[in-house]
Amino acid sequence: MNATQRLFVASCLSIMVTSMIFSIRADILQPVAADYGLNNALIGLTMSSVFWGFTLGILVCGLIVDVVGMKRLHLLSGAGYLGGIALILLAPVPAAANPDGGLFASTGSTVLYLGFLLTGIAQGVVEGVTNPLVATLYRHDKRRMLHKLHAWWPCGLIVGGLVAWGMGQLGLGWQLRLLSVAVPVVAYLLLIAPLHYPPTERVSASVSTGQMLAETRRPLFLLLFALMWLTAATELAPDQWFAKIMADLLPALGSNTILFLVYTAGLMFVLRQYAAGWLFQRLSPYAILTASALLSLAGLATLGHLSADAAWAGSAALLGATLFGVGNAGHHQRAVSAWRRAAAEPDGRRRHAVGDGGATGSGANDG
Repeated sequence: MNATQRLFVASCLSIMVTSMIFSIRADILQPVAADYGLNNALIGLTMSSVFWGFTLGILVCGLIVDVVGMKRLHLLSGAGYLGGIALILLAPVPAAANPDGGLFASTGSTVLYLGFLLTGIAQGVVEGVTNPLVATLYRHDKRRMLHKLHAWWPCGLIVGGLVAWGMGQLGLGWQLRLLSVAVPVVAYLLLIAPLHYPPTERVSASVSTGQMLAETRRPLFLLLFALMWLTAATELAPDQWFAKIMADLLPALGSNTILFLVYTAGLMFVLRQYAAGWLFQRLSPYAILTASALLSLAGLATLGHLSADAAWAGSAALLGATLFGVGNAGHHQRAVSAWRRAAAEPDGRRRHAVGDGGATGSGANDG
């Protein structure tokens, strides 16, 4: 592989880690809550740190990536993952549950919050680096290569979900499941360490920060910023809670509930890889986004009306997950495509701001 290909592979691996830790977090919500005596409200607040960190990582990275450099930030993301995982694993387990004492009532829950926050920041930095990196490497083939890059998001969800499920079947604790994320993190750090990163597309085009920020005042940008906010909130929040909610609603499934996330991610991967091009040639991004929103709404409504006592609960859960998974397949990428169709992006001046819309949507997912 040449340097460009290695950078692209490292970017794909980084995106896979970002979603892999996402699905493993979803799988370990219940045992973490049990060990630290956290009720649903407190574990929801703990998980909110991930999304606020993700938001912070993308926003800050979008503003400083041209100055600090993509390589430094990419390396920093790996350090953030490893540091966050270490904090979570080292968080002391309290002697007794104290669900009414608040999230920061014990050292353990406080360290746990900070650890998840750090992993969320690392996820945001990965997004804030890999998108401009791939856009710079393939400036004449951005759409296709960015599509390939983001195919690794559902791929990582599948890998993480299957790893978590398999380790659970072997009786391995949640700590080892979380620690497994360190393997691909170290792999992408070793891959990028000797490589040279090019200056970002915006720097190469001599576009000033003022020119880039001026784009954010356009009405169309503000509309699509809000659109990214909504699609990110719709996609990420339910996925993070899938396993735990399904375990509460369908206790007979036990630890197999993470497979619902694997299933919806599989639908997303297949549709984005093999149906997106066909649909995009025939429908506008706005039509696809509308259909996706309606399907996601139908899926969430179906899942929201599940009853564990009903004989059809399992079938309804599968139907709801299918509708939601198909709907999710059209969200993020089609929102970005809508922006690119509405406004040409020859020099990267709008690049950061689009991602910031998705970042604020992530910050809305407070459990």
